[in-house]
Amino acid sequence: MTVSSLSMSNSSRTVIQRLQLELAKAEKETGSMRHADVGLTLGGQTAATVSFRSQESSFKSQITSNKAVMSNLELMDDSLSTLSQSAEAMKSALTSTLAVKDSKTLGVAVEQAKSSLEQMAGALNISFGGQGLFGGANTDVPALTGGTGSKATQDQFKAFVTAATAATGSADSPSNVTKAQMEAYLGAGFTSGGTTYRFDALFSDAEWSKSWSDASDAQMTARISPSESITSSLSANDPAFRKLAASYSLIADLDIAGMSEEMRSLVVTKARTDIQAGIDGVIRLQTEIGFRLSRITSANEQLTVQMDTATKSYGSLEDVDPAEVALRVNNLLTQLQATAEVTGRIRALNILDYL
Repeated sequence: MTVSSLSMSNSSRTVIQRLQLELAKAEKETGSMRHADVGLTLGGQTAATVSFRSQESSFKSQITSNKAVMSNLELMDDSLSTLSQSAEAMKSALTSTLAVKDSKTLGVAVEQAKSSLEQMAGALNISFGGQGLFGGANTDVPALTGGTGSKATQDQFKAFVTAATAATGSADSPSNVTKAQMEAYLGAGFTSGGTTYRFDALFSDAEWSKSWSDASDAQMTARISPSESITSSLSANDPAFRKLAASYSLIADLDIAGMSEEMRSLVVTKARTDIQAGIDGVIRLQTEIGFRLSRITSANEQLTVQMDTATKSYGSLEDVDPAEVALRVNNLLTQLQATAEVTGRIRALNILDYL
């Protein structure tokens, strides 16, 4: 090969290397549908694509977070539905309890009330991801302990019976409590010897926190959009749950089998009133949850629109035209093939062939 043909061969090799690099770049763009080197291609506009991608990531993360909040709220709604069904069943049982006289059947009602208390504790102690959903801000402990609640109710009732029967000089038995005394106990309170015995006092703020609940009145909040937050928890301290617990305790802990029929009627009537108040409260909470879920759905719809806008914005800068890239690949392949053929011919040249 002569000096001239060697120079031509080296030049062709340089052309081939350049075409191969351009082809690799074009094939990369074919696969990704983006500029092979966004920074080099866009220059000063690169900052805009970085900003749009950051926005897209932020919106996507918020939507993912919102889905977790929705899952929590839906679990709470399911628990409230369970509570409502249990309460409705107990309310029906209370209706028949008014006419019951034999201790065996009354025992069934007592056991149902105890079971309802247990179901209530199970529903309110539900957790997700290790966090309690009905503990308010106290997410790391069971919301409803109930550990001493029933005992406190039993102890207070026994003390009331002792005081009431002592006041009338009767034997210490629930059957000897008068109608007026029971009405006072279930209402404003029965006072004897300077001490007031009042059933509803067992479910006051102080006693509820002492004997029943470890929940906090403070609530957890969750941000669902850059400008909006919602309450993401419920508290077992809500009046709805106290009313349900009070209703169940009236039947489970007040020894209704030992009462006269007249006294038992007062207790069951009070229990029915409390359980209806509890059911109404549960419906209120479910309505609140529905409203929160609706707000999250609306927020997600807006976030999705904003995320799509950000995606389209950086796509308009980074994306390549598929047809243009395909044409460029074909042209480069054609040029590369032609250059390779020319290079092969040059290498085959020999000056001796022309002497």
